[in-house]
Amino acid sequence: MSFMIPKNPQILYAPMLSTFGGGSARGFGMMTPVAGGFSSISMVASAYGPDNTTATVTAPSNINAGDLLIIQENGPDISSDLGGNIPSGFTRLAVSENAAVDQRLHYKLAIGNEGGTQYSGQTGSINDMNIFVFRADTAIVSVSVAASDGATDVNTNPTVSFGPTTTTASIALLGAGTRSSNAISIQNQSPASGWTIYNDINASGTANECEAFGWRFSSSAGSTTYGGGMTSTSDSRRTMTGAVLQLSLDAKVGDYVNTNSYTFDGSQTQGTDLSSGIQLDNVANFDWQFDMNGDQSNGNNQWMLCNGPYTIPGGVLIGYYNQGGYFGTAVAADGIGAYGFNPVANVPSNTTTTIKLEFRLNASNGSITLYQNGVQKGSGSGYTARHINWDYLYVGLGAGSGTQANPTWSTDTFKGTISNMIITMK
Repeated sequence: MSFMIPKNPQILYAPMLSTFGGGSARGFGMMTPVAGGFSSISMVASAYGPDNTTATVTAPSNINAGDLLIIQENGPDISSDLGGNIPSGFTRLAVSENAAVDQRLHYKLAIGNEGGTQYSGQTGSINDMNIFVFRADTAIVSVSVAASDGATDVNTNPTVSFGPTTTTASIALLGAGTRSSNAISIQNQSPASGWTIYNDINASGTANECEAFGWRFSSSAGSTTYGGGMTSTSDSRRTMTGAVLQLSLDAKVGDYVNTNSYTFDGSQTQGTDLSSGIQLDNVANFDWQFDMNGDQSNGNNQWMLCNGPYTIPGGVLIGYYNQGGYFGTAVAADGIGAYGFNPVANVPSNTTTTIKLEFRLNASNGSITLYQNGVQKGSGSGYTARHINWDYLYVGLGAGSGTQANPTWSTDTFKGTISNMIITMK
């Protein structure tokens, strides 16, 4: 078995949740603990098995229960039936057949004992099989197919389109295959952003079979049509597959969940008080997640969330801040400093982006990690803040002085929308 490090990964980012409209607060808000989902998924391992008369691959060793396993097959001169020889325990997800060339995607929800298992599929000549292991920040408990498609070339590079879907948490997949080549690329993905693409997956280095693979995660519902195309240095037997899987997740309790949407035009003189719904006291270890859609034209330093003055013990401020051309999320707090955490990760203007900040605080070496749309964008450590006090919470503006109950408000106002806020103690 060999572990695969595909060439030329291309990572693009996209919002998880749709933009919310006008008004100071919108929707049926919940400010009590409810079952929550998860905000990120990542490919934690992969492996390949190239150029075999029977498509085979050995699974990586580090597979946990609740991981999602995806197998991609590609090979010419297939002698077995398109619907036959499914890898043991897997379910066929998407297929594309071009004469005797097959490309197939399969999926399996791991139970934790798959590591080191050899899986096999189609028989023919010089078949490739790749396996990809995905892990969420809470266990996946069930998987269902929301949509799929397969296409072959007819004088042009094939394309696929599948959906629209309105699933909750989901992962979309694209696969491309060709023969007589060692170069292939996925292109023209839909939606245009949010994909991680691996091109030129050719373990043998020979111009036999070659594959490309891509994936895109979404944490929430929204009517979405997915698709993509491919290009290759060879025009022989090109195939394209695509599918989207709906993920059901192990319940995670958010200690504070507020599904309201708060929109500000930049003229506010004080923050909107959400304190009556929180009352969590001092918390050292927690995740703070929310959706933001900010307008960069309102100024280079927009104070958008706080629990009162950030300068007092237990205080915190989240700003939408421009530094060195990167307009992104920054954290100020006692023991962290004025924007002492600022990974200069750009958050696009007028685009809804899911932000998650993981706070792990102590008196000597606390840390913060930032995720945007499920992708880690930066981390910092060495902070001396002992905790954040969650008896107060304000949105739309911040404060550097006063008290938690009576902040002295800044004039650095936020323009845009904050919604879907979750604070989960760890």
